[in-house]
Amino acid sequence: GINAEYGAKILRPILMEAKITQLVEQVLQNKAKKLNNLVPLLKYCDNTHENSVIFSGIKALARIFSFLGQSDLDFSLEVYESIGPKEKVKLWLREKFFQFLKILLGLLHNQEPGLQIPALDILFEFSKPVALTAEKLLKNYFTPIMINLVHNKQMNENVIGHLRDCLLYTSPSPRDS
Repeated sequence: GINAEYGAKILRPILMEAKITQLVEQVLQNKAKKLNNLVPLLKYCDNTHENSVIFSGIKALARIFSFLGQSDLDFSLEVYESIGPKEKVKLWLREKFFQFLKILLGLLHNQEPGLQIPALDILFEFSKPVALTAEKLLKNYFTPIMINLVHNKQMNENVIGHLRDCLLYTSPSPRDS
């Protein structure tokens, strides 16, 4: 009946968030054997899920990609016909990272500031490692962010204020130049 449907609707996101936590912990405990957990985690971030599930998914992926770091993602790695298994894994991870960035860019257009602001934070959080790794990649990284921000009709004053804070925080101070 109605109570069973209501209970399932409430319980479903809670179970998904528990599964997300489990998938993250598996990667953090055994990176070599659990990287495929990125695939379902990316699926939890699509807009067919409740906002709380999407939020948990993007936070989980940010945690994993921060844990993996630059050496695992290796943005400078070129694609050649004959690459070894380690390089194939790095390329696969980099592909998943860019899928994650695409999800974050999409969330900038979400109506919910509770998803826009964390997406913005994560995008800026990863801007420094990207910048340190490959200069040409930095342009390819920031251009879509700026285009999505400029053409965004969903940003309210809270999100705009947060963006201003992010830009001020990540910009080099006059003393750094």
